[in-house]
Amino acid sequence: MELSEIKGIGTKKLEVLNSMGIHDVNDLLNYFPTRYENRSIVKNISQLKDQDNCVIKVKFIDKPVTRYIRKNLNLTTAMAFDDTAKINVSWFNQPFIRNQIKPDTTYYLYGKIQRNRNQIKISSPIMSKKFGGKIGIIYPIYKLKKGITNNDMIKFIDYALKNSINEVKSVIPYSMRASYKIESKRDAIKNIHKPTSYAEFKKARTALVLEEILIMQLAMRSIKISNNSSDYIEFAKDDSINEFVSSLKFELTKGQLDAIKDIEQDMISPRRMNRLIQGDVGSGKTVVAEAAMFKACKCGYQCAFMAPTDILATQHFESVSEDFKDSGIRVCLLKSDLSKADKEITLRGIKSGYFQIIVGTHAIIQDFVEFNKLGLVITDEQHRFGVGQRKKISDKGDNPDVLVMTATPIPRTLALSYYGDLDISTINEMPKGRKKVETYSVGFSYEKRIANFIRKQINLGFQAYIVCPLIEESESLDLENVTALYDRLNREYFSDINIGMLHGKMKSTEKDEIMKKFIEGDIKILVSTTVIEVGVNVKRANVIVIYNAERFGLSQLHQLRGRVGRSSDQAYCILINNASTDQQMERMNIMVTTNSGFELSQKDLLMRGSGDLLGTRQSGIPMLNIADLEKDAELIEKVSMVCDFILGNKLYQKDEYENLNREVVKFKEKLLKDVIFN
Repeated sequence: MELSEIKGIGTKKLEVLNSMGIHDVNDLLNYFPTRYENRSIVKNISQLKDQDNCVIKVKFIDKPVTRYIRKNLNLTTAMAFDDTAKINVSWFNQPFIRNQIKPDTTYYLYGKIQRNRNQIKISSPIMSKKFGGKIGIIYPIYKLKKGITNNDMIKFIDYALKNSINEVKSVIPYSMRASYKIESKRDAIKNIHKPTSYAEFKKARTALVLEEILIMQLAMRSIKISNNSSDYIEFAKDDSINEFVSSLKFELTKGQLDAIKDIEQDMISPRRMNRLIQGDVGSGKTVVAEAAMFKACKCGYQCAFMAPTDILATQHFESVSEDFKDSGIRVCLLKSDLSKADKEITLRGIKSGYFQIIVGTHAIIQDFVEFNKLGLVITDEQHRFGVGQRKKISDKGDNPDVLVMTATPIPRTLALSYYGDLDISTINEMPKGRKKVETYSVGFSYEKRIANFIRKQINLGFQAYIVCPLIEESESLDLENVTALYDRLNREYFSDINIGMLHGKMKSTEKDEIMKKFIEGDIKILVSTTVIEVGVNVKRANVIVIYNAERFGLSQLHQLRGRVGRSSDQAYCILINNASTDQQMERMNIMVTTNSGFELSQKDLLMRGSGDLLGTRQSGIPMLNIADLEKDAELIEKVSMVCDFILGNKLYQKDEYENLNREVVKFKEKLLKDVIFN
């Protein structure tokens, strides 16, 4: 059955449904409610509490009266009662209600209660003479777009349930459903849309979550297995990594040494390295990557080092060039804004093998880039790149090893689900001599004191970041913006100090020039949007001030805080905020008391949910339809063991796994289709 065959779906509604990701009846049946209203419990008026959402069974004392307040605004009111008390009922701009209500007739009303001492009110309630239909059920609420109402969705889904539910096939094999007492896909879909009780809803949700996580984990494991199914580069067992570590002028932490050991074992094995290095901001992941690059180059291979932004790519190029200047290893930078002549010279050098380490942005994976002997691919800030992008750059070489890095610590449930194709090494300690960044949460009244503090630090030879969330004026949000803030700070506090401005709408050349001046110390204060969030390393910057800090999540605040404290000098993070809600105030308090990125990441997941944390709807990871990586953590752990059992015993070869295998293949195709995360 086509969507257009469903009564009520014309051309316009079909376009809206398509924009919601609903292209066929299967998509419609799998478009689950985001929440529910329990309209099945009837309460006495005397039991009602303020802000209750509930059903009451009443009669009206008199016919409603309409009062015209002003043009286009009228209020219709009536007094209703049950055996226990009276309630005032009102409707805005619905004068026709007067003709629908008859005294001494029983009505069911559903809505939000307002109670102030003995006065009880309900405004614009849903009304019915019968306990059924919109009242008397657990009512599903769907996420909508303009042009589709909730009633539309209910009607469309009801029609699909009546006419197409028998076409739905269970993905989880019967033997597994029986072992874990999971209901069929048909029953789960019916009961998720039209549950008659909480127990029924919970049973349906569990079945659908388990299926979704099982497909995702098997897809990720399948990619990992296929990555190791061919012959890959087996790097020589030599002493090159020890040579690199011994050449360093500082001592590595145990976490760094353990990560390097993991990498070396991967590189000398016949299977492909597919490893994620996760470590807090400033934990020293780049030097770990350099150890891997050093070994690859000494074994005669090229390395591609990819970063998500021009600024970060340029910084990595300068850092790697400096660290390898006495090694004989040749490094080049490839990014989109190179001149035509420079680009041609660089591309020839890459193709001939002259350049051994190629640093760049996603420009590295363009078709015109040809490598001579690519053996190692490194991507920085893994959450910005997808499985598909890793595969695309990997395909450019002869099955090169892959190393990815992130400063966004990943809770175990996220690792199991989103990064199942990777082995994970964790650096959970900071280099010796690093001090904890002192963090303060203050109101806007502290601005002058903060400006004086920044001036004092600049007089001591340091630099400062000042961050705000928006680029231009916003009518809907009363927030500072980078252009206005830059002008005001320059005028009121720092007219005699060289300050610069940076934001995402500037051209790459402009951004690079500003960052270069800041890194070299010509610019003392950098007023910026969150474009400086990832990776930028300016050791003399020891103060970061974040305006409207309540607008940011914990992980992003921690990433921003990581721009300072990059040396042995004391660093400071000042959160200027208008925190008003309990959640905003809790975030500020957590930032002041917690410096561990791993702890903050877990708390951010709890407070914001996995979707917000990873930005998955925008990022290209197929969005989890119903599972929640925090709420369903226990189930995710169980599914991981089920995956081990299925793969270990090759159960997927059985006929009853045919539907599951088909969904796993479809999920893999989604993962591999997307090119870049953003």
